[in-house]
Amino acid sequence: MWCDTCTRCGRRLHSSSALRKWGAVYLVLGLGLCGVISYIAWVVAGIMLHSGDPGATMRFSGTRLHAVMIFGVFSVVFLIGLTLVAGGVWQLAYGRKNHGVTKVALVWFALIWAAYAILVALELVESISR
Repeated sequence: MWCDTCTRCGRRLHSSSALRKWGAVYLVLGLGLCGVISYIAWVVAGIMLHSGDPGATMRFSGTRLHAVMIFGVFSVVFLIGLTLVAGGVWQLAYGRKNHGVTKVALVWFALIWAAYAILVALELVESISR
């Protein structure tokens, strides 16, 4: 007998064909997010690199720490896109969810923000010692 709810927790079960369809959606969204954030990072990096040029129409006037924060946010958004891609590929291939992909992404997210916190602390120590 087939049931549409879990006998243990009562949650609604999804068919593997429905999960594969969602996998395709996740894959497209993830690729789009990675592509858009990569383009934005490329443009912002160009602005930062050429801020000192005499003919520059746009300039970056922030500190090194601001630049690190900007690219830290870009990397987190890119990581979300990669998580969507990995989860989508998994669901397309196997017709079921993989929560390990999300856990790996959360670990990377924590590592990125920990690295940023260390950079902030180092910057504060450097500014105090001046």
